[in-house]
Amino acid sequence: MTTADHLLGLQELDSAIDQCGHRRTRLAERATLAAADAQVKVQRTAIAAADKAAGAATVRIEVLERENATRETKKKRLEAQLKTVIAPREAEALMHEIGLLDAQRSAADDEELECMDALEAAEGARDAADSALAVALTGQVDAQAALAAAEAAVDAEAADLRGRRADVAAAAGKELVTHYEELRKSFGGVAISRLHGTRCGACHLDQSSKTMEAIKAAADGQPLECEQCGRLLVR
Repeated sequence: MTTADHLLGLQELDSAIDQCGHRRTRLAERATLAAADAQVKVQRTAIAAADKAAGAATVRIEVLERENATRETKKKRLEAQLKTVIAPREAEALMHEIGLLDAQRSAADDEELECMDALEAAEGARDAADSALAVALTGQVDAQAALAAAEAAVDAEAADLRGRRADVAAAAGKELVTHYEELRKSFGGVAISRLHGTRCGACHLDQSSKTMEAIKAAADGQPLECEQCGRLLVR
């Protein structure tokens, strides 16, 4: 193989290694895992919301029950007092106050029933979110395993390519490979191109007759730089 063949082979291997890197970041399994992670987050958020709703309903029920207990104590006191009064106006005032307490108790009972319904709904939502979270966590574990397997496959392919690259680079020679690698950084990964007639295959511009003569005279396919773009150019 000529020096040019080695460099072209090196370019091909480097491009394939780069493609492995791009594929690794764009694996379909990565998107699947992201979706699984999002689903786990959704269910955990639902659980937190259900717990918050259940907590609020429980606290309100406790407050209403304490208030009703206080009303009941006050009502018994007023009823006992009512039995001892003689004046009609005083008895009327006591009966009015007892009526207000009964109305407040009735409204509190209605609200407590609503809170109990809300508590039951929150507990049901919590149970549903718990079940959904278990499913989501299983999906997340499966997605993690699938991604790890896909990454391992790409990594193995890249490792094989790097091994082959080391052999080709050794054959091409350290000095030329160093120059080639510097050019790769400057030209977005593509440092060498074939000559098509008198035209560079990378920049698609024609070479001068002087450059063409130098390329033809180069020993062992030794590449020269394209006078237009600076990439290595081989026949």
